[in-house]
Amino acid sequence: MQDISFNDPEYLLEDAKEYVKNNLDDGIVCPCCNKYTRRYKRKFNSTMSRSLLWLVKTYLNNKPYNFIDVPKDGPRWLVRSNQLATIRWWDLAQRPINQDNPDLKHSGLWKPTEKGINFVFRRIRIPEIAVTYDGNLQELSGSLVSIEDTLGTKFSYAEIMGNEKDGQIPLFF
Repeated sequence: MQDISFNDPEYLLEDAKEYVKNNLDDGIVCPCCNKYTRRYKRKFNSTMSRSLLWLVKTYLNNKPYNFIDVPKDGPRWLVRSNQLATIRWWDLAQRPINQDNPDLKHSGLWKPTEKGINFVFRRIRIPEIAVTYDGNLQELSGSLVSIEDTLGTKFSYAEIMGNEKDGQIPLFF
């Protein structure tokens, strides 16, 4: 990647935008604002799956079905991993719109989407990669994966779901 000086008046803003766009995968300092920027590719992983499994199980056991206060009720590993914010790119979990406190970015409340529940119950597969830029989803890509594919070998789906007997998903937890 060749650095270009955009202080030269012959370069236009459109040139700078094109330069940044063409170098996002490697990461680049924007010549206009001096902010480091990069496009990230995140693969759906076992921690994301475990986080979603916990959320779905807790949500379905929480009648009436309301948002779950994850910082208050979530296990420490889940709160520390903060993976629910990542799995939202696959539309598997959602948080409410914060209308109560404009100074608070997010409330910590989460619930699974219908798609998230379907993924946990093995009804659908999802693209394994989320491509993001500036904190926003650009695209989902890669092979379609099941929840078992994403858990890896060190996790037992049946054990996590609390049904060691036959490995089948219980209809209700």
